[in-house]
Amino acid sequence: MAVINDVIDRCEDSYLAAKDYHIKITKEFSDKGLIVLVCRHDCVLWFINMGPNGEKRYFMLAMMQRLLRELPESFTIGFFYDVICTLHREMEWWQLLPHCLLRLKFATPIFHLYGHQWLCQLSYHPYKNPEFSCTDGEGCEREWNLLNGVIPTCHISGFYRRLFVINTKQAYIDGQNLRKLASHQKWCFDDTVAKLDEAEGALDRLGIPIDKIQTAWAKQLSTQQAEPPCVLNLFLQINLLTLGNLVPEKDAGMKTIESILNLLWTCTTL
Repeated sequence: MAVINDVIDRCEDSYLAAKDYHIKITKEFSDKGLIVLVCRHDCVLWFINMGPNGEKRYFMLAMMQRLLRELPESFTIGFFYDVICTLHREMEWWQLLPHCLLRLKFATPIFHLYGHQWLCQLSYHPYKNPEFSCTDGEGCEREWNLLNGVIPTCHISGFYRRLFVINTKQAYIDGQNLRKLASHQKWCFDDTVAKLDEAEGALDRLGIPIDKIQTAWAKQLSTQQAEPPCVLNLFLQINLLTLGNLVPEKDAGMKTIESILNLLWTCTTL
């Protein structure tokens, strides 16, 4: 994982969905909402009905495992989630689905990405990862836009009537999506070709070889994703020197500080 823990911690603090202990929905209803998994064509694969505790990250793991069972082991699968950085870290820390990690590529939906730290955006931006092409990952938001008409009805419905209303509405949406699938695919193809032509034209006008740009971009990524020891060492040096001025026996204090700074320099160069 390319993003350092400190950056992911700040992302986790900024997103309520990343905090499993935080219940984000009103306590007036026993059913707190829906979690949905859609394919890249915005067709719904599965729903999960959220119970009293609201959204939890193990729902994502359950959907991930269910999807992997349906696809050949040779497939590489891209997975979008609003706070994928924290989920990815936990999967590596606790070895969740370890046999599947090599098959998975992770990204954050494009409009949710800007709430994350800059280093997180570099690693999980779908447009910066060639595996995701022009997919923006916002299929769930488009699905909610189609389902929002049943929200008032579901608020006053019983458990089974609510499920019936959602299933009936989704069956209608699936039928509409199926009828429009070919035209949707053609639109996506034409849009991708237009973006490719625009990008190639910009590169031609720039006059810089593509391999040189890719090398510069890879170097920028490795530099920005690395931990910043220089800034940390400068901070420590300033504070140690301040401490040295407060020590009564200056010679002994400065010798101790010099040995600490030498150790810091050695650790940085290793």
